[in-house]
Amino acid sequence: MASPSTRFENGSFIAAGVLVTCNKPGFRPKTVKLVGANNVMIEWNDLMEDGHGLKTLANGTRSTITTGGITTTMSGFTLGTDASLNVAQSIKYEVAG
Repeated sequence: MASPSTRFENGSFIAAGVLVTCNKPGFRPKTVKLVGANNVMIEWNDLMEDGHGLKTLANGTRSTITTGGITTTMSGFTLGTDASLNVAQSIKYEVAG
């Protein structure tokens, strides 16, 4: 029996402080990792609820967020309005599904 394959995708987009939808992956991810130009990172996995995430600030402080985080869609994900990451900057993403 063949093992299931895992799909990976990475890229970037420009955030602007409003809800951002990224459909570039083309599949529903099981994990999402976003890193902003300001070195703030938000990670999400399929054990978390929509809009949640684990946020790491540039100074290394980590916290769980329950609003403004990441929600997956059938073809990618959305980034909510978290004020530490979703500001006018370039954001790199890595997803796996």
